[in-house]
Amino acid sequence: AYLDLGLDLIYAPTLRSQNGYVYGPDEEFLAMLPAELRQRVVGQGLGLTGVYKSAGPYFETWAELDAEFGHRIQMVVAPDGPEWCSETELRLAAQHAAAEGACLHLHNSESPLERQWALQTRRQTMTGYLAEIGFLGPNVSCGHGVWYSDRDIELLAAHGVVTVHNPSSNLRLGSGIAPVAAYLEAGMTVALGTDGQGLTERSNFLDEMRLAAYLQRIPSAVFPPRDPWSRGLPARTVLEMATVNGARAFRREGIGRLQPGYRADLLLLNAKRLGTPYLWPGHDPYATVLQKAEPDHLDMVISR
Repeated sequence: AYLDLGLDLIYAPTLRSQNGYVYGPDEEFLAMLPAELRQRVVGQGLGLTGVYKSAGPYFETWAELDAEFGHRIQMVVAPDGPEWCSETELRLAAQHAAAEGACLHLHNSESPLERQWALQTRRQTMTGYLAEIGFLGPNVSCGHGVWYSDRDIELLAAHGVVTVHNPSSNLRLGSGIAPVAAYLEAGMTVALGTDGQGLTERSNFLDEMRLAAYLQRIPSAVFPPRDPWSRGLPARTVLEMATVNGARAFRREGIGRLQPGYRADLLLLNAKRLGTPYLWPGHDPYATVLQKAEPDHLDMVISR
């Protein structure tokens, strides 16, 4: 359907094989339940995914999809996260991506529970563990990244890893607010996403951009800004997160900017409707788009 519409597509089928109910082995969790409840739970399937896809079948399916669609879309290797894949599977995913010249995408440090699980089972953060097994690199993007440590931030910036910030999903699920301003200040590249779980089910990416900007205005004692009167993320920075940094997350250096040599991958907004009822011509165009743009202002989508 995406291809029939002429839209660009990056597709990341998920590799996942463990800890489907809780942060722990499935058999241990099921053994804790009363027999009747255990039977009901087993009959309903895994709590989050409904299906496991271990490394062997996963890479077979990935190769089939790549053979059929790879000349028209970008295929990504996507282990769901360190808690849902074994170390062997993570290593295989990195090797497969290297062999195919593909990008890697996974969840990382989304919730405080994930952080605690990593510290208890790995005796280090998820990011430290991924660095230790040689998983991190410039072809890697991490979804969420709400609970990075100072050392995690250094590691990710040094390895050229992109963090994909999903502000409304993190609020809806109670995961927290990622200190994006601090990440950017430390040299990390941060893109913007939705994770498919927004606050209103509308998947309005313009709302996501505004929320990302406003959340960074909340004072933080853990990651205080250099300027105590900071107004959060500049509008241009948010636009870069939504465009060029999103392209960098999947090594798409030819899109995301309006300049010679880049692809015409564009959303055209109607300036007249955008400026109604009143807009002073001297307003910063980046701030204007961030503050006022709505789906109704969209005139055309171009993907060439």
